[in-house]
Amino acid sequence: MPWSMCRHVERQAQLMGEMMERLGVDPLAAARHQSGASFAQARTNCLVCRWTSECRRWLDGMPGAEHPSEYCPNMGFFEACLRR
Repeated sequence: MPWSMCRHVERQAQLMGEMMERLGVDPLAAARHQSGASFAQARTNCLVCRWTSECRRWLDGMPGAEHPSEYCPNMGFFEACLRR
């Protein structure tokens, strides 16, 4: 695997972890949701997400950054984990 792909995977995993932390999602509960299938899908969604810049802006608290509910393909998963 080329190093650029490794860096991409690492960056996206970090963004997903930061997003879960900021939203208050327990990583263990997320990993257990639907026996891990939902977490695996969320991880894949994050890897191919085209909203990385918007995600980073919101996580960094940039003025005018849209809330992830406007673009994040994993928001339904994160919300389901919060309701548990």
